[in-house]
Amino acid sequence: MAMASTVVEVSGEARLGELKAQSAAEGKLLMLFFWGSFHEASAPGGQLADLVNELARAHSDAIFAKVDAESVDDVTDSFGVESVPHFVFMSGPRVIASLTSSDGKAIAAQLSQAKALVSPATSSSSSSSSAAAPAAPAASSAPAPAPAAARSLASDPALHSRIRGITQSAHAVLFMKGTPANPRCKFSRPAVERMAATGVPFGSFDVLEDPAVREGIKEFGGRQTFPQLWVAGSLVGGGDDIERMAADGTLAATIAPKALDTAAPAKPAAHVKCERLVASAPVILFMKGSPDAPRCGFSARTVQLLREQGVSFDSFDVLSDPDVRQGLKECLGKWATFPQLYVGGEFVGGLDILKEMVEDGDEPLAEQLGLA
Repeated sequence: MAMASTVVEVSGEARLGELKAQSAAEGKLLMLFFWGSFHEASAPGGQLADLVNELARAHSDAIFAKVDAESVDDVTDSFGVESVPHFVFMSGPRVIASLTSSDGKAIAAQLSQAKALVSPATSSSSSSSSAAAPAAPAASSAPAPAPAAARSLASDPALHSRIRGITQSAHAVLFMKGTPANPRCKFSRPAVERMAATGVPFGSFDVLEDPAVREGIKEFGGRQTFPQLWVAGSLVGGGDDIERMAADGTLAATIAPKALDTAAPAKPAAHVKCERLVASAPVILFMKGSPDAPRCGFSARTVQLLREQGVSFDSFDVLSDPDVRQGLKECLGKWATFPQLYVGGEFVGGLDILKEMVEDGDEPLAEQLGLA
């Protein structure tokens, strides 16, 4: 009779924290196995899933856990996992090594090496002279990312999508230093005062809190200074422009949303945000990750299909904005899964529908979508 598997499920950051604490208290290695249903070998019943179960039975002196990379976003994002199968080896809260591989021998070898770096002395006493020894393997892990301020939108589609989402997070958004309640530069302060005086609600973003956005918005809008006023996703101007519009009485009309039919019920903010995103490009793919770094198999295959069919498209990472992710499911296409493709503001469908159009259509996909 086969022994029961000892691989536990990680459902979120809280459960992961419990396993890290157990690893530190017991002086045991913690191995995280990131899997996805789109990857047959790592999915339940697959070859790699069976291998992890076998390793767990053979190594009772270690803790084994599995993470569904498609659904447990907080844990997946915290480790920067971009593809599966992926393995992370930890001693308490410290990462010893990581590995992206389907090679059973390589996985088993890395497990043995990582176990050798975990000892009761390392786990139980931070003052022990041997406690610093395991730090060496960290040098063999992937190099740290470049400072956020040095990232370019051309090489970072995810940052591009995030900034575009921020500019459309409210009808009027002020990128400033500090917050409306606590401006942190002499130019942001009067801009806030002029806008507040109109009585029109507006959103804001503190660029001092996010160097990547601070540099990226300069490239995105072509303006190098702050504050920056964006209305309906488009750059209106800076502090001088706000002063000019306040002086000539046009500021309120500029930042106020278009009048709505008062007889109609107001749409939820998430619904409005989704509508603006859908209208922001002729063709837009709402996906997990970015075209160059998809975060799920369905998104990866959709990007590949569109590129093979010569369809140009913009994208938005739904993992970066929970409101958009939920709003698209409930308000617009009412499609429960991702990716989702919109053309000309209209919902087309997901991967299955696009595949059917390619396989069954008499015309190229671009023509069927009205793009040729």
